[in-house]
Formats: sequence, structure tokens, C-alpha cells
Amino acid sequence: MAVHTFAEGVGVGVSFGSRPEKGESMAVAIGVHNIPEGLAVASVAVSHGQSVLTAMAVATAAAFPQAIMAVPAYLFVDFFSQILPIGLGFAAGAMMWLVLSEMVTEASESLGKKTAATTVLLGFLAMTTFEAIFSS
Repeated sequence: MAVHTFAEGVGVGVSFGSRPEKGESMAVAIGVHNIPEGLAVASVAVSHGQSVLTAMAVATAAAFPQAIMAVPAYLFVDFFSQILPIGLGFAAGAMMWLVLSEMVTEASESLGKKTAATTVLLGFLAMTTFEAIFSS
């Protein structure tokens, strides 16, 4: 989880560094996204006998690399601007591979192909709608 939050911190820093008006929405989106992640981390800790306070500390610590990486990513975005499109393309491809090879496959096995395909389509339509609304 810490490696995952490491990359999220880079995303927030690059967003603020390249287009500050998009940085705020990126920070909010990742912040909202962190709520279920934190609950997942904390629930695992509690299920292994940890106290709720310890579970909260573990979930917070797992997200700490995000804050650490946001600052250098913000500071160095201009330095790496020439290779930024390559990095973004690689990140998009990696995310698409992960979703298609792992998440959709698992959803198909547990929900059935029709339900999984419908859910993927609805998610895609929702995100496309949100992008259209917020990019205007």
C-alpha cells in the first residue's frame, strides 16, 4: 500500500506543478479515494487483533509516502517536463493492464460476465461524464 501511495503523491505533486488549477481537483480526488483504502488497511489490522487506534495509525502510516513524494514531484515537474508525456502514457498503460488483467477478470469470475461487463461500462460512462463536466 505504501508503494501505491508513493505514486499517488507523485500524481498530486505533478498536477500542482504542471497545472495548479488541476492540482486541487487531483488532491481532492485522491483524498476521497484514500478513504476506502484507509478503511481496508485498518480493517485488516483490526481483524488481526490490533486495536482501533493502532489500526488508524497503521492506515495513516501507509499513506505517509504520499505526502513525502508530493513535494519533490512538484519541485521537479519543470525539470522532467520533456519526458512527462512518456511517463503519463506508461502510467495509463500500466493502470489499464492492471484493471483488465486483474480486476475485470476477478469481477467476471465472481459476478458473471454480463454483470461485470455492465459494471465496467457504467463506470466508464460515469468517469467520461465527470471528465466532461469538470474539464469545462
